[in-house]
Amino acid sequence: MFKKIYFFFFLFAATSSFAGVIFSIPSNNRITHMRVQMIVPPKPAAAEGTLFLWPGLQPGGANYFPINNGVLQSVLTWGPSCAPTNQPPLYSTWWISAQYVNTYGSDPGYTGCLSGPAMSVHPGDVLTITFSLSNEVWTQTIYDHNTEKKVEFQINMMNQAQNYAIFSIEPYNNAILGHSLYFHNIVMDFADELPSGPSIRGDSNAHVSTPILSNNNKKCTISEIILQQQ
Repeated sequence: MFKKIYFFFFLFAATSSFAGVIFSIPSNNRITHMRVQMIVPPKPAAAEGTLFLWPGLQPGGANYFPINNGVLQSVLTWGPSCAPTNQPPLYSTWWISAQYVNTYGSDPGYTGCLSGPAMSVHPGDVLTITFSLSNEVWTQTIYDHNTEKKVEFQINMMNQAQNYAIFSIEPYNNAILGHSLYFHNIVMDFADELPSGPSIRGDSNAHVSTPILSNNNKKCTISEIILQQQ
């Protein structure tokens, strides 16, 4: 059940160009909502490889099976992607779509790459990304404050609990971001009280503002996360 977390920790530690931060809560609780603002960085200097920059949620508690390990993730992309959506011409622009990616499980309808529509975005754009749970359905909404455009994607996760919030720079095939990645105004809501706040683990270059719990211990705010590709 927990091999996914070891996988991410191993990835950040053993692959020097990856960068990331993981927030975790106990398996008897769950994240029910997350809102994140992400600033689109400058375009990479090279038209090669792929960069995936994303916040996302992963399971680690109730109803883990039959779906198994997959990631709800809103992915800002430079280069090609497995997302089954109309993508802009290669290396012409940053683009983003809300996705679900599961390379572990075999449950029909929850394997491989699933995606909502793609949206082209530009350096400096401020994106508000929201993960919202209603009954068993997760809705990801991405809103570009500069263009006032938005895209979204819904998926029924059959009451599978999401217990990990991840913020990541994920490069492939020699892709180099060359700039810091900024996340702001992060808010997480929990189903039950979380008296001590989420646990945090990340690479040594990450900057994370101190999480602040609400008075009822069911909401956590983080003012800033800054990632730098190592």
